[in-house]
Amino acid sequence: MGMLKSLGGFVVAVAVAIGTIGKLKPELFLQIPHFGFIPWAMTGGIMPPYFQPSVWSEENSKSFLTKGDVVVASGGKAGSVWLMTLMHLLRSKGDDSYNSISDVAGMVEIVTYPGQTPAQAIEAQLQKKENNPSMRPWFWWGHSSPKDPKVVGLNPKANPNIKYVLVARNGKEVIRSIYPFINAHGQEFKTMWGGFPPKLSGPEEAFKMFAVDMPQFFFEYTRDWWAFRNEKNVMLLHFADLKKDLSASAHKLAKFLELEVPEDAMNLVLQKASYKYMKEHHQQKVRSCVSQWPGTNHTICPVDEGGHINKGETGGADSFFTPAMHEQWDKLVDKYFGSQPELKEWAENGGAFK
Repeated sequence: MGMLKSLGGFVVAVAVAIGTIGKLKPELFLQIPHFGFIPWAMTGGIMPPYFQPSVWSEENSKSFLTKGDVVVASGGKAGSVWLMTLMHLLRSKGDDSYNSISDVAGMVEIVTYPGQTPAQAIEAQLQKKENNPSMRPWFWWGHSSPKDPKVVGLNPKANPNIKYVLVARNGKEVIRSIYPFINAHGQEFKTMWGGFPPKLSGPEEAFKMFAVDMPQFFFEYTRDWWAFRNEKNVMLLHFADLKKDLSASAHKLAKFLELEVPEDAMNLVLQKASYKYMKEHHQQKVRSCVSQWPGTNHTICPVDEGGHINKGETGGADSFFTPAMHEQWDKLVDKYFGSQPELKEWAENGGAFK
């Protein structure tokens, strides 16, 4: 009896300790090898742990968003680095002499190291904007949706002087694409984040993590931005349309961003934004390595070379999904898009919308 009582007291003490850490200094969980992300998530930590949607709160976003800026809130594995590259090439008239795509945009939603506060992240990204006065409009990048009313910076109606460029993709393609991408994350990066992301054992595990357990990754993102598709300061794109006619998409983007791009420069933009060119010349540019880990000169790259620019294809997801995954996917589509048949059709195929 005494032993059981002692054990019970120990369990209570551990629970209190975990709760206290989670409340006061949750980044300590991420120092636990291999599975530190689990107590991080269990105590309310945002997943993935290296994203910080709170930078878009009203107070935080007012400290960096200014008239004329562009928010690029791309869907996960929907062509984020492709879209960012295309937009910068339009802005620079085809100049791709930068070292990293993260040098020419404010990657404000990314947490560079565990424990970094929104204010610290914003300060670092603002410095990039100040150091590049010729790069206008300035782009601020993130993956989040405007679902939470607290993220006022992601509400186009609340920010009429800010433009929003969004891109979604066929959801099954997203799941197929995330599988090799997650497994391309380097061990050093994963160690930094308490073992996240864990290596995925197969398609079923990728499906469960990013379709079932993290609906914000595709379903909520697509549904929530869809609601703003007809706002004057919003351009909602689809990966399939970019693939089908990159030239039309580039001209559409240039007009929306109010960028004058001469035809000879546009031809250069289209050449350098092509899959073939990026595969050959931009593998290093899209890795977004952190050149100086706090307190050191150490460089850490989240993803191994080749992990960002993979196949760049549409289709192919049917063979990736098992029959059980297809069945469950249809139920998830009905759950999140069921009341909006036009959204359901557009999310799968792209094309024009009302």
